[in-house]
Amino acid sequence: MTKNLVVKRFSNFESATVKDRKNLAAALADLQGRIDDPLFQTRIGKEFHFDEIDAAMRFEAGAGAKAVLVA
Repeated sequence: MTKNLVVKRFSNFESATVKDRKNLAAALADLQGRIDDPLFQTRIGKEFHFDEIDAAMRFEAGAGAKAVLVA
């Protein structure tokens, strides 16, 4: 925030895949089969409650594990 960084909006509505209904259906069918892939699962390193936000921000885990806030 202090470096004036900007996140630009991204849209995929104009791509060739999305404009062609057959290509879109094929792409969605392919993605559907990959969603349960273990590579896309969040590895929970430690759970933190909201009042522990400072500790969650400092948390460092190995092997791609993440801090997860729970209510």
